[in-house]
Formats: sequence, C-alpha cells, structure tokens
Amino acid sequence: MVLGDPFRQMMMQRDEDGLTAPRDSDVVLDAPTILPSSTSSTVPSIGCDDFGDYELVEELARGGVGIVYKARQRSLNRVVALKMLLTGKHASSGELQRFQSEANAAAKLTHPNIVPIFEVGEANGQQYLSMAYIAGQSLAKRILAAPLRQREAAGLVQSIAGAVHCAHLQGVIHRDLKPANILLDASGTPFVTDFGIAKIRGAGADLTSDGDVIGTPNYMPPEQADGQITCVDVRSDVYSMGAILYALLTGRPPFQAATSLDTIMQVISNDPVPPRQLNPEVSRDLNTITMKCLEKSPARRYSTAEEFEQDLGRYLENEPILARPRSFLEAGLSWCQTHLLAASVSGSAVIFLLSATSIITVGYYREATQRRELEEVIFGLKEQLGKAEQLVEFERRHRRQRTESERIDETGTGDP
Repeated sequence: MVLGDPFRQMMMQRDEDGLTAPRDSDVVLDAPTILPSSTSSTVPSIGCDDFGDYELVEELARGGVGIVYKARQRSLNRVVALKMLLTGKHASSGELQRFQSEANAAAKLTHPNIVPIFEVGEANGQQYLSMAYIAGQSLAKRILAAPLRQREAAGLVQSIAGAVHCAHLQGVIHRDLKPANILLDASGTPFVTDFGIAKIRGAGADLTSDGDVIGTPNYMPPEQADGQITCVDVRSDVYSMGAILYALLTGRPPFQAATSLDTIMQVISNDPVPPRQLNPEVSRDLNTITMKCLEKSPARRYSTAEEFEQDLGRYLENEPILARPRSFLEAGLSWCQTHLLAASVSGSAVIFLLSATSIITVGYYREATQRRELEEVIFGLKEQLGKAEQLVEFERRHRRQRTESERIDETGTGDP
C-alpha cells in the first residue's frame, strides 16, 4: 500500500487527537480502535436515577465512540453492563448505524464464550445496549501482570477461537479482536465482547469501504491495515487471534510503534519476531501455530477459526499439529513480496533485486542442502536397519545352535 497524503494527514490528525499508540505495556492494555470519525462526549453522569429502568453505578470502560457502565436494572434487580454512545443525543447517523449494527451482530450470537445481549433500547434520547456483566478483568489487564504459561495461553485462545467460529457461522466477522475486547470472569473463563465494527454478511451495505482503516493497529491484519475492507474475511479474525496469542506468550503485541501510522506500516511491511525468540520457553509447535496465524497472506493462514481451534487442541493433547513452519526459501520469497513496494518507492530497485536474488539463491541452496542431508540420514537409517536385521538373524541362528548342542549333550546323540 502506498500511503498518500490524505491518508497520512488523517492518521496524523488521529495521533494529534489522542489516538497515538502508547509505548510498551500501555499498547497491550487498551490500544485505541480507529474509526472513520470521532466526536465529543455527552454521556449521563454516574448515579443518574433517571435513565429508564437502569441506575448507573460506575464506569467500566471508555473507547473512541462508546462508554460502558456497570448498572442495576431495577425491574429485574440485576447488575448488567450498559453500553451507550459517547455522543449521546448528538450522535451522527453513522454512529447510530454502527451502534445498531453492533446490536444486530451481538444479539444473533449464542455461545458460552460470547457476552450475551439482554436488551437494546433508548432512554432520554440515548440508545443503549444491556448485556451480561462479567465480574473480572479484561485479558489486556491480565497480560500486564506477566506473560501466561503457554498451555494456559493456548487454552484461553482455543476457547476464544471457538466463540469466533460460532460468530463466523452466523455471518459475523468481528474485525477488532484484541485483549481489551476479551473479558475474563472470576474463574478465568474468556468472553468475547464489543462487536462495534463487526461486518455482518447479508446485512446490506457495509458501513465501511475500501480505503477506510478501522480496528486496532497492533492487532489488525495487513489487509485491514491497508484499507482493503472488501478483502477482510474470517481469516482476518484468525490473524487477530494469533496476535492475541502472541501477546499472551510474550507480553507484547506482534507490532508496536510510537504512533498508529508507524504501527500500521510495520503491520503491512514487516514480519513479526517469532515469539520463541522473545520467550525461549515457547514450544516449537506453539510458535509455529502462532506464526501461521500471522502470515501476511490470508491464504497461508488457517482458513477458518475452527481449524485454528483444532490445531490448538492437538497441541494441548500432545498430538502432532497440522501447521508447518516456513522453509528458508518460503521466508525469502515472503521477504521479497513485502519489500518490493518499498524498494520501488524508494528508488532502490536494483539493490532490492540483488538482495532478492541472493535470498532466493541461498534459499534454493539451503533447500538442496537440506534435501541431501535428509537423504543421507535416510540412507544411514536404512543401513542401520539392515545391520539390525543381520544381528537379529545371527541371534536366531545362535539360539538354534545352542538349543541343538544342549539337546545333544542330554541324549548323547544327534538323533531325535
């Protein structure tokens, strides 16, 4: 993607407006979701006794366009989470459409690991969503304590993948999966929430179009970071879940920079550092699963969230996983693909071609060397197997001879 002046100005403006991605752990905690527009806040105050059937108790979370309160529903005497638009009565038609889209997306989903919607309504001119209150913390806050043990991380993301697959079967693509949008209850069970920018199949015109950049830069896939909205599909959510797994294993997202724009450029152009290099305790299999999710090309990722969920299950059951690490040649070709555009823009095409040729040549050499080494290993194994068979046959003959000698000693004759 070539970032033109309008795009750069938009992203620079977002950074000036407070959407600069924080450094280090703050990025993981709650990196902002980028939306096409933002407006000022006009939300009701805590302790408001006149908000329909609800009494607002405390603020739980605040994002670019929405705010979530802990509230008590008077008629049913239950505690709920109440989400509403920051702009309140002054919400634009686009914001209202998005809010209604979130309600439509979440209301059609029923899964043990998705926060259920209780009610969609309006009070005092303010639209709201009433949903289950999860008493616990976000996965983002859990990460701040320390990276998770790898089996715990794999189990959590396996549950998340099951929930996301359920959403996909209903035609809902989340498009903003990140640790801050995963809630953990007191027992550590994960719940997927915030379908605010979800894409719903068959729901008519999408509220976004090619060129729009939506989502959270640290966890969005390259096609989404590149503004290719029509290319976003279930494999885009697979990428984001891989980024979540990466953060759980390493304590940081795959990409993070000083600004949203810089992070987006990394997502589009760079390969992530393998989690095993940041945390040597990560197993080769889990490293491979994570990196498969984070492939730049959607075709190289798991094709569904279910495939991802099942491979995590194989890892947890100590069974062989289906994912395979890149060969050196594949890694070289990927490098060439992601750096071709940058080379052409910078005018260093000749240097790029020389580098690409070197990488591919080395790749073929290493592949050939690896094949020869493998053939030598196989030949050696066959040779050892032949020797083992000879030893077995020798032992059999020796036993027969010893048995025959013992029988002769006992009878004094070789006759039966």
